[in-house]
Amino acid sequence: MLLLLVRNGDSSSHTVTLVTPGTVNGLAIADRPVPVAAGAVEAIPVTNDYRNPATGRASITYDDVTSVDVAVLRVPVS
Repeated sequence: MLLLLVRNGDSSSHTVTLVTPGTVNGLAIADRPVPVAAGAVEAIPVTNDYRNPATGRASITYDDVTSVDVAVLRVPVS
């Protein structure tokens, strides 16, 4: 399992958005916004739903990067 670990050291909240590359019946699937409160840490699962089928990579955007630290962690599932 992949987790996106986001630490917001800013004094205001920020939003991390996982882009959803898929469609259903030709309609785009909505992207997933994840709010990260000021001073908070969020562990966001990056499932196959967010990975581009052609590359296997996820597209992730941030509304701002001031005082925001990110890391991708691979967590073994037992």
